[in-house]
This record gives sequence, C-alpha cells and structure tokens, in this order.
Amino acid sequence: MSELLPASRTEDVEPNHALPCWLVVDRYPETLERIYQLEPSPQLAYLFHETKYASLEEYSPLVVRIERGSALWHAYSQQQDTAVSQGVLIMSEETEQAVLKHLRQRLELHFYGYRKALFRFYDPCIAGVFFSADSTIDRWLGPLERVVWFGGTWVQIAEHGKRWYSCVGQPHQQRTEEQYKDEEPYKLSPSQEKAMENFVLVQAVWRKWTKQNRARESSEENITYFAQRVLAAMRLEPPPEHLQKVLEIFLTLTPGKWLAGVSELPAVNRLQEIERRAENTSQSKTRSFTV
Repeated sequence: MSELLPASRTEDVEPNHALPCWLVVDRYPETLERIYQLEPSPQLAYLFHETKYASLEEYSPLVVRIERGSALWHAYSQQQDTAVSQGVLIMSEETEQAVLKHLRQRLELHFYGYRKALFRFYDPCIAGVFFSADSTIDRWLGPLERVVWFGGTWVQIAEHGKRWYSCVGQPHQQRTEEQYKDEEPYKLSPSQEKAMENFVLVQAVWRKWTKQNRARESSEENITYFAQRVLAAMRLEPPPEHLQKVLEIFLTLTPGKWLAGVSELPAVNRLQEIERRAENTSQSKTRSFTV
C-alpha cells in the first residue's frame, strides 16, 4: 500500500538520496530552452514518443534525468523558475527505459466505466489530487518508488500551506512480477473519481474568480484566500452539482456563524439553505450601511 508523506524541503522527500531521479515537466514555450541553459547536455526524452499521442510531440511533456545538487535540481526545488517548476519528480531503481515505458503506459486512464482520458499526472495540481485521494495505487506506481510534487490540493493548502509531498510505493524488493508487467489502463477508484470531479469543478471557479477580479494566480494571498473558501465548502459536503455555487457564495460572503446548523441538513438541501441565509445576511449588511 502506498503512503503519502509531506515535507518542508525537497531534500526531505527521500531520506537516503540514492534513487535515480527524473523530472517530468510540462512543455511551455521556454521550457526546452531553459533546460539546456541549466544542463548543457541533458539526458532527455519526450513523454508522448511511441504512444498514440506521438503526433503531438512538439507539445509533449519532457522527461529529464536530474541529479541532486545540479543547476536543474536547484531551479526545480526552489519553485521560482516557472519554465521548469511545473512538473513532478519520479524516482525508481529501474532503468530509464523501464521507467519511460511505464510512464507512457500510464498516460491514459479509465473512469466512469470505460471512458478514457489523457492523464496529466505530471501536473503538480493533478498529481496532488490523484495521489491524495486513494492509498491503494501501487498498481499505478508499478516500478516507481516515489512521485514527488510541490503544492497540494486546495484543502491541503488551506490547512498547511504549500509544501512538498511524496507518494511512496512498495520497496523495490517487495514488488511482484505482475506490477512490473501491468500494461492495462489504470481505472480510477470511486474516491479518485470524486476527487478529480471536484477538482475540475473547483478549478473552473478559480479561473472565473481570478479573471473577474483581475487576481494574479501566482499570488500567495489569493491562493490562500481561495483555498480557505474551498475548505469551508468541502466541509459542508455538498453534492458535486452544488459545489460550484456554494464556493461562489463563499467567495463573496465569508463563511461564519450564519452557517450554523447547515451541515446537519440533508446534503441535497444545504445549497438552498445557504442561498437563503446568504441573501438575508447580505440584506442585513446593506440595511446597516444605509441607516
């Protein structure tokens, strides 16, 4: 069974610092050029190569061998260089060929029966949601021993701030032959399906809110404010179809005593009660300003 471990520094995500390590990073216009600036002769591969997405190779995420203490390692670990910071670290005792083969097999997943999707596990936001939702993901990990990213889910950020996370799989010697040869598409568990669905809904509100308020997405203040509202909304456990509306209300009206008792109502009735109380609270504030 896998284990999710938080850490305050990159150096703390792997105690023995001995595992071979690769950076899987999303492809931005400046990413490839920046990698060559940091590593004159990088050991680099294109994730989409030899997959059904090979025709999109110019947009392919990059898989780069990374050495601890190198310029690329420092650029990633400091999380200040946007060209290379939007990725995850992969650690494994297996050969690079075996690691690449496995990552390419994990590019697609099944959900809600047999629906398929490209899985952007190399996006730290998606990695945080996926690896935090279920602890039984050794099958996805296969020959990988650790996946490392920076940030966290919105709820994790609200509770602890941004920090490093490491999903730790079974030790090399404990893995079965089946895990190495598993080429079947990974199917999301019910908890992962729910977590990913909520993530998509919340991200839509985040993009809308930052655009309407001309708020910088990189602002720690904005991220903290939004994360706290997400946490308040999640604690009320609204049905997925109500989550966005609850969150939008909380972004305009700070959660507080006016929500007392709402969590005791049936989940399907909470949004209606929140809307009623929010309107009454807003009207009371308006009257107090006009008296």
